[in-house]
Amino acid sequence: MCPTSSCIFGMAMVDDHGRKRHWGRGFSCHVCLLRPKSRGSVALGSADPFAAPLIDPNFLGEADDLESMIAGYKTTRRLMETPALRALQKRNVHRGHRHR
Repeated sequence: MCPTSSCIFGMAMVDDHGRKRHWGRGFSCHVCLLRPKSRGSVALGSADPFAAPLIDPNFLGEADDLESMIAGYKTTRRLMETPALRALQKRNVHRGHRHR
Protein backbone atom coordinates (compact mmCIF):
# COMPACT_ATOMS: atom_id res chain seq x y z
CA MET A 1 0.00 0.00 0.00
CA CYS A 2 1.15 3.51 -0.64
CA PRO A 3 2.65 4.96 2.58
CA THR A 4 0.22 7.90 2.58
CA SER A 5 -2.99 5.98 1.89
CA SER A 6 -4.78 3.34 3.89
CA CYS A 7 -7.32 0.63 3.13
CA ILE A 8 -10.03 0.53 5.81
CA PHE A 9 -12.12 -2.64 6.26
CA GLY A 10 -15.37 -2.73 8.21
CA MET A 11 -17.55 -5.69 9.13
CA ALA A 12 -20.75 -4.04 7.90
CA MET A 13 -22.13 -3.01 4.54
CA VAL A 14 -22.10 0.78 4.50
CA ASP A 15 -21.44 3.63 2.13
CA ASP A 16 -21.45 7.43 2.25
CA HIS A 17 -18.92 7.24 5.11
CA GLY A 18 -21.21 5.05 7.22
CA ARG A 19 -24.30 7.25 6.84
CA LYS A 20 -26.09 4.67 4.68
CA ARG A 21 -26.33 1.08 5.85
CA HIS A 22 -27.23 -1.90 3.67
CA TRP A 23 -29.21 -4.81 5.06
CA GLY A 24 -27.52 -8.19 5.30
CA ARG A 25 -24.14 -9.61 6.08
CA GLY A 26 -20.99 -8.38 4.45
CA PHE A 27 -18.05 -6.05 4.69
CA SER A 28 -17.01 -2.68 3.41
CA CYS A 29 -13.69 -1.30 2.30
CA HIS A 30 -12.54 2.18 1.40
CA VAL A 31 -9.30 4.03 0.73
CA CYS A 32 -8.33 7.25 2.47
CA LEU A 33 -5.33 9.57 2.57
CA LEU A 34 -3.55 9.49 5.93
CA ARG A 35 -1.29 12.48 5.32
CA PRO A 36 -2.61 14.53 2.41
CA LYS A 37 -0.40 17.27 1.03
CA SER A 38 -3.42 19.31 -0.12
CA ARG A 39 -4.49 22.05 2.25
CA GLY A 40 -7.83 23.80 2.24
CA SER A 41 -8.80 27.13 3.68
CA VAL A 42 -11.44 28.77 5.86
CA ALA A 43 -12.13 32.50 5.63
CA LEU A 44 -14.73 34.98 6.76
CA GLY A 45 -17.40 35.58 4.16
CA SER A 46 -18.34 39.00 5.50
CA ALA A 47 -18.25 41.16 8.61
CA ASP A 48 -21.62 39.64 9.66
CA PRO A 49 -20.85 37.19 12.51
CA PHE A 50 -23.87 35.06 11.49
CA ALA A 51 -22.80 34.69 7.86
CA ALA A 52 -21.48 31.30 6.82
CA PRO A 53 -17.70 31.07 6.46
CA LEU A 54 -16.08 30.46 3.09
CA ILE A 55 -14.76 26.90 3.17
CA ASP A 56 -12.60 25.44 0.40
CA PRO A 57 -11.48 21.88 1.27
CA ASN A 58 -9.18 21.77 -1.81
CA PHE A 59 -9.52 18.00 -2.00
CA LEU A 60 -6.84 16.47 -4.24
CA GLY A 61 -5.34 19.89 -4.90
CA GLU A 62 -1.87 18.34 -4.97
CA ALA A 63 -1.03 15.86 -7.73
CA ASP A 64 0.70 13.56 -5.21
CA ASP A 65 -2.60 13.12 -3.35
CA LEU A 66 -4.39 11.95 -6.47
CA GLU A 67 -1.56 9.55 -7.29
CA SER A 68 -1.70 8.15 -3.73
CA MET A 69 -5.46 7.63 -3.92
CA ILE A 70 -5.17 5.84 -7.25
CA ALA A 71 -2.37 3.61 -5.92
CA GLY A 72 -4.44 2.84 -2.81
CA TYR A 73 -7.49 2.00 -4.92
CA LYS A 74 -5.49 -0.35 -7.14
CA THR A 75 -4.04 -2.12 -4.11
CA THR A 76 -7.50 -2.45 -2.56
CA ARG A 77 -8.90 -3.95 -5.77
CA ARG A 78 -6.04 -6.49 -5.80
CA LEU A 79 -6.80 -7.38 -2.16
CA MET A 80 -10.49 -7.82 -2.94
CA GLU A 81 -9.59 -10.26 -5.71
CA THR A 82 -7.58 -12.58 -3.44
CA PRO A 83 -9.15 -16.02 -2.98
CA ALA A 84 -9.84 -15.47 0.73
CA LEU A 85 -11.83 -12.26 0.21
CA ARG A 86 -13.32 -13.31 -3.12
CA ALA A 87 -14.93 -16.32 -1.39
CA LEU A 88 -16.82 -13.97 0.96
CA GLN A 89 -18.21 -11.69 -1.76
CA LYS A 90 -21.74 -12.19 -3.04
CA ARG A 91 -22.16 -8.84 -4.80
CA ASN A 92 -20.60 -5.41 -5.07
CA VAL A 93 -23.14 -2.89 -3.71
CA HIS A 94 -21.64 0.05 -5.58
CA ARG A 95 -21.22 -1.61 -8.93
CA GLY A 96 -24.14 -4.02 -8.78
CA HIS A 97 -21.87 -6.88 -9.86
CA ARG A 98 -22.75 -10.40 -8.80
CA HIS A 99 -19.83 -12.56 -7.73
CA ARG A 100 -21.35 -16.02 -7.60
